[in-house]
Amino acid sequence: MTSDDVIEQVIKGNNALIKHTDDGETHIETLEEGAEFEVYLKSAGRYANADPDERDGIVCDENGFGQTKDMPYGIYTVYQTKGWEGHELMKDFDVFISKKA
Repeated sequence: MTSDDVIEQVIKGNNALIKHTDDGETHIETLEEGAEFEVYLKSAGRYANADPDERDGIVCDENGFGQTKDMPYGIYTVYQTKGWEGHELMKDFDVFISKKA
């Protein structure tokens, strides 16, 4: 390494979500254990095109909670791939990873 070499430290953060559902009749939200999501850098266009460090999968636990690994700052698309039978999947939405909590 010479004095002209520059080492860049990529700043990373993560994203967390809580998934819940209701049947529309009770208006009581139920935590959705087992819901699955793909999260990928939006500019990649889709999960398969994103670099491995710019994509992750989430599986929600018994509390409906799921969290990504630390990924570089940027705008990410969250795409639900699996949910409870008979329930609609969420529409895609974007999140901005901007700092580690």
